[in-house]
Amino acid sequence: MTFADAVEKSSLEANKPVDTSYFIGFAFFLCVMLFLTATFLAIKEYYYDSDALPVDTVSIKGNLNEQEISKISSILSNSGLLHNFIKLDVNSIQEVIESISWVDTVSVRKQWPAYLYLDIVEKKPVARWKEDRLFSDKSGIFDIPEGGYFGNLVVLDGPENKVNYMYRNYQIFMEILAAVGCGIDKVVLTNRQSWELFLDNGVKLILGRENIDIDELEGHEVVKKRLEKFAKVYPQIRKNFVKISYIDLRYDNGMAIGWKKEQDL
Repeated sequence: MTFADAVEKSSLEANKPVDTSYFIGFAFFLCVMLFLTATFLAIKEYYYDSDALPVDTVSIKGNLNEQEISKISSILSNSGLLHNFIKLDVNSIQEVIESISWVDTVSVRKQWPAYLYLDIVEKKPVARWKEDRLFSDKSGIFDIPEGGYFGNLVVLDGPENKVNYMYRNYQIFMEILAAVGCGIDKVVLTNRQSWELFLDNGVKLILGRENIDIDELEGHEVVKKRLEKFAKVYPQIRKNFVKISYIDLRYDNGMAIGWKKEQDL
């Protein structure tokens, strides 16, 4: 190729039109990406970082009365956890509900777009504790649910750290008395470890304590024998129970009976 040919070729290439389609395509792609990013951030701001999508329906399942359901609804409303469905943490809801004294377990599930489902299981009381609380042999002492009625349960009254021990012995006492048709309304264990039973007919039985210092025995043997002694004579004194205030069984031979005053009959 001669020098003249090279100059001519260079001149032709310099005058060749520039293909701008690549740059236009890239610019369009960049604009689309910027638009999508801005849209995503706007949607995130609207639905995630604000209260635009609150939970508006809470379904509560379980054997609960109206007061209990109302209490749970109030706790959830005041918890601040229902303002955004997307950010709603079911574990946090579970912790809040299980912090209620009488709730045993709760299953939590959420469903798009604004539904929350709770399946609640209550603790099962087997006795009342000092009139104002309840006791479960599986869950311990807990508060009485609002609107709940548990007047049919026996009352346990004693040192709180002895509640399981008291309930075990109550079962033994109840078995002895049930054989003769007696029920127990209240079981008292004093600080001196002395037992007192209040029967469902209003009579108080004073059983006393063991002759030796036994702290955690499955049923006091001495006390148990005293109650068995009462069960043997109960059929003979049953007709006079309406006049009896208390029966003291702490004697080795026999028992002492305290009679009601005339104005109390």
